[in-house]
Amino acid sequence: MSTLAGTAALATLATVAFSPSAQAATIGSCRLVVPAQVRIVGPYQHVKPTVTGTCTSYASSLSASWDGYASTGFEDFLWFDQKVSDDWDIYDWHPFGTVTWRPSGASEDVNYDEFTQNTPTTTVRLGSWTSLKAVRSGSRVTLTSTGTRYATTVQKRIPWQTTATLQYRPVGTTTWKTLKKATATKGALTYSYTSKAARDYRVSYAGGTTIWSSTSSTVRK
Repeated sequence: MSTLAGTAALATLATVAFSPSAQAATIGSCRLVVPAQVRIVGPYQHVKPTVTGTCTSYASSLSASWDGYASTGFEDFLWFDQKVSDDWDIYDWHPFGTVTWRPSGASEDVNYDEFTQNTPTTTVRLGSWTSLKAVRSGSRVTLTSTGTRYATTVQKRIPWQTTATLQYRPVGTTTWKTLKKATATKGALTYSYTSKAARDYRVSYAGGTTIWSSTSSTVRK
């Protein structure tokens, strides 16, 4: 073999030996951890997603990213560049519904070894709030509930007109039973009835595709 040919052969072997594509291997996982639910309760809020798995041991050389797709198409982007947490800024004009986080690559930048990725989802809806007050007068119990939800048009809470379900359970039991179901007019509902025994009460306001449902704390009368 000529000196020139031998030099060329060695150069080819060197290229193969140190080529990232030739050396890259899958060495573990990199899993995105995001909230399963996001409640929009103001003009802006901050969420801090993280990653778990093998890739956290390579944090100083990590490069991992996910693209967030909503019903409207590409909407969000997360990139873990030499770090295991990132920032997700959510504004109240964010599309409602499910965000699917699609993997767009994860590797460490020393040997270019790769990590498998997951595809988590986050459901984004407007936040809501519900309260319940119970007053007893003898055997007469009066239940008063209010419900509000965040409105993007005015960027504050407004009365929530939706279906409200009043429930009760005997003290010491765990099964809830429906007492009254009605529309909460202007976000409020009042109901009175007779019950000599003390009971636990709660109320649930029905949500939908854009608003999270809400259940009050339990009160006893």
